[in-house]
Amino acid sequence: MPIYGGDEVNAIVIDIGSDWTRAGFSGEDSPCAYFPTRVGYIPPKEGLKNDSVTQVEASLQEKDDLDSKMEIDSTNSSSEQDLRTKNSNATLAATKSNISKKPNKKCFVGNMGIEVFRPNMEIQNVLKDGLIENWDAYEEIVEYSLSDCLHVNSEEQPIIFSEANWNTVEKREKLTELIFEKFNVPGFFLSKSAVLSAFGTGKSTALVVDSGSQVTSVVPVYDGYVLQKGIVKQNIAGDYISELIEASLKKEYNYVPTPLFEIKSKQIVDTGSLPNFERRNLLGVTDSYRREMRKKCLLELKESVYQVLNVSFDRDTADNFGAKPFEFSDGFNVSIFGERYHTPEVMFQPQLFESTKSVVKDGEPLSIQEMAQLSVSKCDVDLKPHLLHNVVLSGGNTLFPGFTERFSNELPKMCPSVII
Repeated sequence: MPIYGGDEVNAIVIDIGSDWTRAGFSGEDSPCAYFPTRVGYIPPKEGLKNDSVTQVEASLQEKDDLDSKMEIDSTNSSSEQDLRTKNSNATLAATKSNISKKPNKKCFVGNMGIEVFRPNMEIQNVLKDGLIENWDAYEEIVEYSLSDCLHVNSEEQPIIFSEANWNTVEKREKLTELIFEKFNVPGFFLSKSAVLSAFGTGKSTALVVDSGSQVTSVVPVYDGYVLQKGIVKQNIAGDYISELIEASLKKEYNYVPTPLFEIKSKQIVDTGSLPNFERRNLLGVTDSYRREMRKKCLLELKESVYQVLNVSFDRDTADNFGAKPFEFSDGFNVSIFGERYHTPEVMFQPQLFESTKSVVKDGEPLSIQEMAQLSVSKCDVDLKPHLLHNVVLSGGNTLFPGFTERFSNELPKMCPSVII
């Protein structure tokens, strides 16, 4: 535990993932804060920025008019007038620059920040492929974590951040500059997410298989260090599975989920029948906000119904396991049979889905066990048994019921010479 000023101080740990953000204190069993890694904002009204600049110009012009009426010594009048003109122009340019750098938009972070409907509110993602894409939104999330969730003074406690295993040097430097200059922390450390996952299970050497919202990756970690040459990743992950589920609902039932905030009342309908509900008369509903709320509906369905077969997928075998019922917020209810096993199968047999070719841009889509085998093959031969004897699963997709058992069955088939 670090010591500052003679007192023991817990470090703050912040893990900003592609879909969820976790924040808390080191040494505790669970995070203190858990909220979506997205920011809602209401764009400024059109012309607001121009109005601000116009007001500055008018104010400076009025000042120049007053100055011109003052009595100025005839010998110095010309030089002083030029000096005032230069100062006024410089002030105007600096003010315009500051206005352009600081957009006048209000941001909303956290569960209540983006889930509460507000007219004209847009939803922005912060990360893309695990890397920071929107720095302003990232700063808002850090500020919200420290001030509103943990209620700490950032100048008094060190901070540990997780980062993508393939993060670039430029983004690391920019993040370090932001944390020190904006939050004035006494200490700051960036750690690879795979290393933290391995340490969390008490291992310094491990093969970390992570499948989250945007990216599925396999990362070899040896003695606390990531072996960069062994990283294998692709974009077949949680968001893609949600898209498959949404496409399946539209194809089988001609149904598109309606978010809860748009529903005023609903009627009971038969299983498989289209919902009968009354929609709220809301103005200013943006496409990004409706898409975010619809994604939440699909997440509830995915977590409640879908799971992975312990063996290779077979439609007849899957149908024999029976159906699981689910009711959406608009009253539409359905019993899902073998499809609830078929969709997550994209992690183990991507060739069954034609759309995977459009998701994976470089090469052919790989199953998660093939990614693990490829990652190990890129490392030294001597490390192969050490990595395969210490496999760590992390990420939301690995929480599908049956995922661990299925992966444990598939991986030994790819590496028969090593006991896993």
